[in-house]
Amino acid sequence: MSQSNAPANGDGQRLAPETVDRFFGSADIVPIPVLNEPYCELRFHPDPQIMELRVSTNDSPPELVGLENINVDQFYNDSERTYCLRVNAKDIRFLAYSFVADVVDSIAQGHTLGEAIGKSIEGYQQLVKRQRRLSDEKQTGLIGELLFLQFLCGHSESAALDAWLGPSAEQHDFSFLDFDVEVKTTKSERRVHRISTATQLEPSVGRVLWFLSVQITAAGSSSNGFSLDQLISQVGDLLGSRRERFLSYLRKLGWDESELHSYPEKYVLRTAPAFYLVDERFPALRASSLKVQVEGFQHLSEISYRTDISHLIPSEPPSSVSEFSNVASALLRRW
Repeated sequence: MSQSNAPANGDGQRLAPETVDRFFGSADIVPIPVLNEPYCELRFHPDPQIMELRVSTNDSPPELVGLENINVDQFYNDSERTYCLRVNAKDIRFLAYSFVADVVDSIAQGHTLGEAIGKSIEGYQQLVKRQRRLSDEKQTGLIGELLFLQFLCGHSESAALDAWLGPSAEQHDFSFLDFDVEVKTTKSERRVHRISTATQLEPSVGRVLWFLSVQITAAGSSSNGFSLDQLISQVGDLLGSRRERFLSYLRKLGWDESELHSYPEKYVLRTAPAFYLVDERFPALRASSLKVQVEGFQHLSEISYRTDISHLIPSEPPSSVSEFSNVASALLRRW
């Protein structure tokens, strides 16, 4: 299928991915006619990212049931019925565009809108299935946790899985005998991490909290790149009979076995992982302090923020985890 500057005109031509990105990045939502009979036009919505197709036709309304990322509305314009097909394009902009372009091609071939959508759905199950693909943020966070879990498996598989609290963690990612570890992963050039709650960096009573900062970047042509797919497979193999328990944790995070090969993007470590003691010098919001300082704090919810710890000097963590930084250094970029 060839690529052109035409958004979709019923002849099978397609925009290049970078052109689609440019349309979605534009602040102006411009109607783009793509078919004269019936009249069809595309609209690229940047925020939220929605791929929209408007079709003027007297066809019967399409029947869409149980589709999470696709919906169809109808309205009348000068006594003419117009259907509005909207596709959630978040993280899948080119896929959403291609889906709509296929609908246009089918309409140009004489199919009704409902028939055209049905034909496209058959070829785009990833787009319309109920289970969403893990978000970029979840993928990034999971990579860091699995790198650390993989290291722990080298000492004891059962102890490693017991330490990883996974999706059941109300506060911290890993819990050991007398200390906890919160793992945060970023693609940023600086050690800037997103903190999702006011309690995430609050040490538990009588326990020490360590912050593990992991920086990753695209592997490019590096010879030692790793992917989320590979980490899931490798950790699962290391856990042996405990693999099913591990996979159940991943399912709670939103991962699906049918997506086993859906995360092939390769990464390397940008820097060696670093541990930081979470004490009064660590830049963080803490619920215990906010309760005192902010009136009505109990009525606040969904507190999240970013903290930049690039200025801090890493600390020496407990001996049971101190070798992680050295072991993980093998994943720094290598040509």
